[in-house]
Amino acid sequence: MPGFDVQLLGRYGWLRRNPAVSFTSASPPAATLANTMTTDNTVGDTLLTKGFSPGTTIQLGVNDFVQSFYSGRSSAVPFSHPNAYALIAQPLLRGAGRKNNTRYIAIAKTNKKISAAVLEQQIISTIAGVSNLYVDLVSLQDSVKVQEQALKTAELLLHNDQEQLNVGRLPPIEVARAQSLVTSTQLVLTQAIALRDQQQVILRTLLDPQSLTGTPGSTPEIVATDPLLPPQSEPQAPLPDLITGAWEKRPDVQAARLQVSNGERQVASAANAAKPEIDLYASYESRGVVIPGLTAIGGSTLTGFAPTDPVPTGGTRSSTVYEAGIQFSLPVQNRVAKANLGADRALLRQQQLRVTQLESQVAAEVQNAITALHAANSAADAATRARELQTQLLGAAQESFSAGYSTNISVIEQQTYLTQVQTTEVVAKAASLKAAAQLDRVLGQTLENSGISLKRDQVQDGSWQH
Repeated sequence: MPGFDVQLLGRYGWLRRNPAVSFTSASPPAATLANTMTTDNTVGDTLLTKGFSPGTTIQLGVNDFVQSFYSGRSSAVPFSHPNAYALIAQPLLRGAGRKNNTRYIAIAKTNKKISAAVLEQQIISTIAGVSNLYVDLVSLQDSVKVQEQALKTAELLLHNDQEQLNVGRLPPIEVARAQSLVTSTQLVLTQAIALRDQQQVILRTLLDPQSLTGTPGSTPEIVATDPLLPPQSEPQAPLPDLITGAWEKRPDVQAARLQVSNGERQVASAANAAKPEIDLYASYESRGVVIPGLTAIGGSTLTGFAPTDPVPTGGTRSSTVYEAGIQFSLPVQNRVAKANLGADRALLRQQQLRVTQLESQVAAEVQNAITALHAANSAADAATRARELQTQLLGAAQESFSAGYSTNISVIEQQTYLTQVQTTEVVAKAASLKAAAQLDRVLGQTLENSGISLKRDQVQDGSWQH
């Protein structure tokens, strides 16, 4: 894979040529001044490389090979007589194609989207959890109110019975029954208050955990101001449309699909790596010039001699070399690349199966959530009707007792029943709210219905704001 960033490479140094006898020569050359003097020179080499997405690579370079190896005089400027060359190569099979060579960039962008989807899923889970805890707090507060009202009613009944006892119109046993009702109601109220306070602590651990480290008793009480609403309306859209919408909105499904796209890129890359390597290339080289009149050959100008030995081959004339052709690498078996391709295909198949399983799970969750919401709404409606009927029964029992047609035991029973159905109504309405929140979660509508939106900040790259 070519490097897309431009790279500039270089080498600069000092070079000494020692005219030692060649080991490959049968007899030593003639002893002349040009081949017996030790010469010093500078060496310089600069190379610029650049890769492009189709797989094309370009190299541009300049060096002083001729100056360094054919000159007998040291030069402080290494590029006085440079060589220049250019090379371009383009793969035809392996390593060719923009998608293949930019796959890591595409995978990185996809991973960024996956991270955003994971963050969104975490936010949804947090909101759903806090929402359920808040609904529990609201229901416990309403339960406390129900028990407080029941206690007031029991105390009023006890007061009236005591007055009736004082005037001789009621036996003492009726007063004892009223006192028992007051005591039992106080006990239930104490338990309800304890549960409410515990729920406040649980909710505070998520909303404001630092407040728990303060002085006991100084922490303000959490008071839920939202009432328990009537049963939530059920979605009117057809079930297939709801399931399709959930597939498009839920971040976990989106993340799984993005993983599949990354797997497809990996398979395409592995398939490309299994192809033969066939490249086209072309190069251009220009050889520099050494001028004998300016550069002494085979000696140093410090000696005072002017060597007249001929310049070695290629030293005095510039030359240009053009080359173009094709290079190839044809592995006979290529088992490693084929094994990598098989492994990537198996992994892609697993990712695709994961998406299928997740979509099936989402479809089941949507159906179950709709069924649960319908059942919760029906239970809340039934609890409300039961409370209304029990209120009427309590009123009839009180009128009958006031007229002297019954004892207060019927009033006590009806009051107990009313407290029970009121508590049941609170629990049923809370269950309806939780079922609606669960349906929003499985449909991927939690953030939308909560008034929360995630958008990419254009100023701070990669950050998210809400």
